[in-house]
Amino acid sequence: MAGDLISWIGLILGLPVLLVGMLLRAGEKGLVPTEVVLVADGGTRWARWFSAGEFHERPLSGAERARLAGQDVCRGYVGRRDPSAMRFERRTASTSVCLALGSTFVVLGVCGFALSLLLMVFD
Repeated sequence: MAGDLISWIGLILGLPVLLVGMLLRAGEKGLVPTEVVLVADGGTRWARWFSAGEFHERPLSGAERARLAGQDVCRGYVGRRDPSAMRFERRTASTSVCLALGSTFVVLGVCGFALSLLLMVFD
């Protein structure tokens, strides 16, 4: 009974969350690493990069300024379809959380299923 409950909960929760994580990761496959130059201009730090034959720039957020303090050049990731959008992380936190939680729940579901089979065989 416990194995059945664990398998149902694990698979019902795990499969959709894992699917969402895989879809998010598939959307991030189109990111290309590029060199980003950090420049201070009038008290604001800017990120500048060259992609798709054009120069692009955007101001750094407060968290990015704190994390990239003291650096002049770093690696950023731009989309192939929209090179004007750039970020500094290869994968977002939501993608990592969905993949980790989904995988954990699916493994628990499979273990619960195996436990229920063992209890059925040895009963």
